[in-house]
Amino acid sequence: MDALLEWIHANLGQVDILVNNAGSASKVLNVRWISSLAAVNPNLLGGAAYGAAKAAVRNFMTYLHNTFRNDGLRAVTILPGETATPILDNRARPPRAEERDAMVQPEDVARAIHLVATLPQRTVVQELVIAPTIQRDTSGDIEISRWAGAPAGQSPAVRASQR
Repeated sequence: MDALLEWIHANLGQVDILVNNAGSASKVLNVRWISSLAAVNPNLLGGAAYGAAKAAVRNFMTYLHNTFRNDGLRAVTILPGETATPILDNRARPPRAEERDAMVQPEDVARAIHLVATLPQRTVVQELVIAPTIQRDTSGDIEISRWAGAPAGQSPAVRASQR
């Protein structure tokens, strides 16, 4: 890490903003059908791997804050809710255009990043949650996601017919 920081300072200068962003998109969303059990509070809409990546970023940013805050590093974790980006196209049931219109938009997240980056150096927002004003009903989507990528014969319709 020290060598990396030395190289950055020598070749690029001072680091003003670093954005750690993690995510994945998979058609297989249920932890039962994939190899990752590392998800913290998995959500079937994004899948276990996505939740695990987000939890890791949150943990890492908290580590950075706790370790380097007295050195002037301001580590901020921004936790956007459902955001209308192309990654939603990989969901088991991609949201319709009117559903996406009511979601957090990428420019909303950009404004939040700008806000926390332009606060005085003496001030840090450690964590910021950005969510849609209106929470949509995702219960049907979650049920569809529960079975996306399941092995043949595992869906509820198939199992019910076998009883």
